[in-house]
Order: sequence, then structure tokens, then C-alpha cells
Amino acid sequence: MPILLLSGFSDGPNRGGVSGTRVTGTLFGYQKGRVNLSIQETPKCLPSAVVELAMQTSILQKDLGSGMLRIALECEERADNGDGNSNNNN
Repeated sequence: MPILLLSGFSDGPNRGGVSGTRVTGTLFGYQKGRVNLSIQETPKCLPSAVVELAMQTSILQKDLGSGMLRIALECEERADNGDGNSNNNN
């Protein structure tokens, strides 16, 4: 049976006054397996992506319990210039 480790979602504006689309990210895994990350547009839809991470579930669970772990996921969004092409200034 998989263990749900962490899940976060919001369909409202981002904190800090920055607006944008937010998605659901869920970390889960079997006790003797690896951690998986599931990305969904909303909590009720099927995942857009499921990625197996290189960390064992039991190790992540131990680190979460110690309070010494911070997980941050960021996405760099490119602006759409109106013709369907992204404005890539990098």
C-alpha cells in the first residue's frame, strides 16, 4: 500500500500577490520503494506526469519527521506573446 507523504494544491492566486496557474503536486511511495512525484492540473484529474525520484520513501519519511527538510518546486513560466509562440528571452 502506498504511503502519502505530502500533497499541496491551490486553485487561487499565489501567495505574495503573484497571480498564475497552480497545480497539485503529491509525493508518495511504498515503504520499501522509491518516492514518486505526481503532478495534476487539479486534485480531481488524472496526473499529467508521475516521476520516480532517486530517494527511498523510508528516508524521506524519516527526514520529514525530523523537521529538517524543506521541499520547494518552482517553475519558470515563459510569457505568451499572443501568436501562440513563447517569448524566450533567455
